Amino acid sequence: MTPSGWNESGAMRDAGHDQMQLQIWRYYVSMIGIMNINGSVYGKVKAYWLTDAIVEMPLIARRAEHDSGVIVGFADIALLFETRKTDEDEKWEKDRGVSVSHWKPDVWYRFLEIKPKIYSVGAIIRQCKATQHAARRSGIRSCDVFAAVYNDDPGVSMLAEMYTATSTYPRKAPAQ
Repeated sequence: MTPSGWNESGAMRDAGHDQMQLQIWRYYVSMIGIMNINGSVYGKVKAYWLTDAIVEMPLIARRAEHDSGVIVGFADIALLFETRKTDEDEKWEKDRGVSVSHWKPDVWYRFLEIKPKIYSVGAIIRQCKATQHAARRSGIRSCDVFAAVYNDDPGVSMLAEMYTATSTYPRKAPAQ
């Protein structure tokens, strides 16, 4: 799809999508450095801390390291979580005489697919799975994809039953 095609694909959306996206993005921006999730790396559970919230993150598939790539999709919101260096990491380096740290955080992405109204549970599940596939094509292995819906939507219980990676949010009236 061309850049104008990506723009045109959003032409059918109403302002409800944008309002919900902004509401959820603002919430997560306010949680940077505060919110964490647990993840398992090589059998060891680690805390991943929210470090960024990105709106309309492009997912870019590359054939080679220096290839500019092709956009294969966009995430409505991408949440970037990273581990923090622990005392255990410091001790490991000290015990091995490491003078210059080469420590890098482990990274986890959580992608949110914004759905202000559930028209079809199956369509939402397919879109979440397509986003997961696009992320993998982009080289992102440590990620999950959540459907983000309003908690008062009539279809929320069916979606949550069929797709456990569902996050619900309160509906807020738009600012006047």
